[in-house]
Amino acid sequence: MIRTVLAGILLVFGCLTLQAQQSLVLNVKGTFFEDSVSGYEGWSNSNGDNFTKANYRYYNGVTYILMKPEQDMSVTFTCEAAVKKGTLDVIFLAGETPAEELSFDANATKTAVITLKKGETYKVMFKGNETKGSYKCSWVTTPI
Repeated sequence: MIRTVLAGILLVFGCLTLQAQQSLVLNVKGTFFEDSVSGYEGWSNSNGDNFTKANYRYYNGVTYILMKPEQDMSVTFTCEAAVKKGTLDVIFLAGETPAEELSFDANATKTAVITLKKGETYKVMFKGNETKGSYKCSWVTTPI
């Protein structure tokens, strides 16, 4: 009986340890403004554990978030944009090298899958080109 209880406790502990080892940690900071805020009218934004979003009447500039993974991982980004005028570009940078770019000139939803390496810093840039509207970019991480 005691052996059965101990075996059960060890099994539960082993499952919890395995679950903890599979948890992916992606540290995200931002939103940052690359230039003066004069190119942003009616701007509001918010960020969560797995998204960043903004609404604006006029956006002509660059904002970005920074990501730094604690493990190697694949990240699937889903970006929704409502573009009433102008254009919006979402640029994924690994260092200074563009890994992927999504361009919007109308309402659309687009996805990109990026591989992130442990300890490296990545930038997700949002470049508004005399645009009006909103965007929401969310992400899901998976181990590689």
